[in-house]
Amino acid sequence: MTQPADVRAGIVTRFLGPTNHRPARVAVSDNYHGDVRRIYVSWNDALNPTENHAAAARAWLAKFNPDAQLAMPGIDCGTGFAWTWGLPA
Repeated sequence: MTQPADVRAGIVTRFLGPTNHRPARVAVSDNYHGDVRRIYVSWNDALNPTENHAAAARAWLAKFNPDAQLAMPGIDCGTGFAWTWGLPA
């Protein structure tokens, strides 16, 4: 995968286990814009954990910055993954 030419701010993904009322999911957020922009993406059992976090990060970008590309790979922080994104060249 080609990396974006101009890398920007970061986003963080973290796994949220299932509860009695909600299935397993990944929370994705940034904290660079006053109000945190956050989404939740359902866990896909067909994907491995890294792929689930990457898919969630891409979903966040599709919603908040559709022109951006995800810089791969994300950094495993133990409690989730940190990702950067950038605009294509």
